[in-house]
Amino acid sequence: MNNPSNHSMAMYSFARLRWFAAVFALTNIGLPNLFLVSMKDLTFAEYSSIFEPIYATTSYITPTNETNALLSDSNNAEDVLKFNFFYRALNGDFNITYSIKGIQVLKQYIDEHNQETLMQEWTSCGETFNDCEPLQKRKFVVAYYSCPVEAGNRLLRFLNAYILAIMSNRTVLWDYYSTENCMMNDVPPEYFDEARCNSLDTIEACDKVLVRHPWIPSFTEWRDRLELPRQGVLMEAENTTEARRGWLNNYDHIDSPRLFRISKMINGKLFYQMTMPHVRNSRVANKILQERAGSIMEHGLYFAAGMLLESVFTIEPSLEPKEVPKLPPASLYLHSRHPAFWYNGSDIEDEKNCLNTLLQGYNKSCAIILMSDRELTIDLLKYEIESKWGCQTLVANTTKVVGETDANHTMNEHGIFRGVGYFQDWALARHARAAGIAYHKHPKPVLRTSSFLIQASIEFRRIFEYNTMKEVPFFDVCFKRAQRLKSQPLISRKFYK
Repeated sequence: MNNPSNHSMAMYSFARLRWFAAVFALTNIGLPNLFLVSMKDLTFAEYSSIFEPIYATTSYITPTNETNALLSDSNNAEDVLKFNFFYRALNGDFNITYSIKGIQVLKQYIDEHNQETLMQEWTSCGETFNDCEPLQKRKFVVAYYSCPVEAGNRLLRFLNAYILAIMSNRTVLWDYYSTENCMMNDVPPEYFDEARCNSLDTIEACDKVLVRHPWIPSFTEWRDRLELPRQGVLMEAENTTEARRGWLNNYDHIDSPRLFRISKMINGKLFYQMTMPHVRNSRVANKILQERAGSIMEHGLYFAAGMLLESVFTIEPSLEPKEVPKLPPASLYLHSRHPAFWYNGSDIEDEKNCLNTLLQGYNKSCAIILMSDRELTIDLLKYEIESKWGCQTLVANTTKVVGETDANHTMNEHGIFRGVGYFQDWALARHARAAGIAYHKHPKPVLRTSSFLIQASIEFRRIFEYNTMKEVPFFDVCFKRAQRLKSQPLISRKFYK
């Protein structure tokens, strides 16, 4: 890659000519659609060579039928577009879209690896894998997810696989984390047992709370066509010995397996590591792929996670709050998550300390969106916030679970609002724009997975809402004692409307 051949130089020159033609059309004729057409057929290598001029010249994307085709089925495409900021960005709702390299990189990745592209290659080869060079050149990552119960763990596992696919230029294939897949992949070597696997929700239950967009190909559909193994080679397993970690070389190594899978990795370990340039550059040798990963992570861990999530999923629109009142600039979310069944929700001291850290001295209008897996916690926090701080409190109209109360039951640590209720909470909590409180009993480098999803949605969406990279207010989350002391009080912040 560092010593391009004459052929690659010719392709580079051709790409430049197409770029200049597009810019001429944009600036002199005013036909932005021509720009999209001219870019569509570029490979990622060509695309990377013309990165910089894009941002200097263009400030918006024109809505296209191609973009709409990436959405879910036509029955709810309009609602999905309304609630999904990734596709709103692609459809020109925000002026800063072309200031964010990650959006461009992700759109290019989707163009090269989507269901339609695979189908075109498959049909062009006479629907056979033998001697089909385009498909034989591809390598893959299978990305598992499930919901609504334990959605944080499952969707973080999906994100780990997705970022691995983008970094190594592999095609990501989705698969549902069913009881069968759980038993086959995670018992052993992971910590799951048969009871844990049997507690997983069905794909039918998941589809009621989370819309998956049809651009992403299905592992089940393509496994036999592409002659892929039933199980991929394990990558980066968490909490296992070195001997059980699976593939240890570069992700893009020429001898790497055709199919990778990710272990449970419940704390988003791989995704977190990819925020560190020296780590991600040690995982891929190709310089262009290193730049691709850097662009995805340009605005931080949570922005990148929110962007990737919304490129694949949208919360079912019917779970959105019916009406969100106009919130003051000082709007916070507070997620009180209890990691074990025996926490009854009566201890709110850590949450109170976080409130003191953030609200001390602040006497202007404020609103706090509350969510918890314990009803008692919500009642106590409402009283604390309204009586001491005078802030407005908002609580989603969440669905309660009626079921087992046995302390040994796998899911009972998640409380009576688990499942659908969590998605209703998530849809409301992501409207916070000033700060968050997500204190948990066992601190880690990043938020607990259930809080991680909320923070990712907020960080991704608020950048676009302000529609500028110059005056985006500071946002932090109080989630452990060391970090709480570093949190910036609201009184010291400047808010922009």
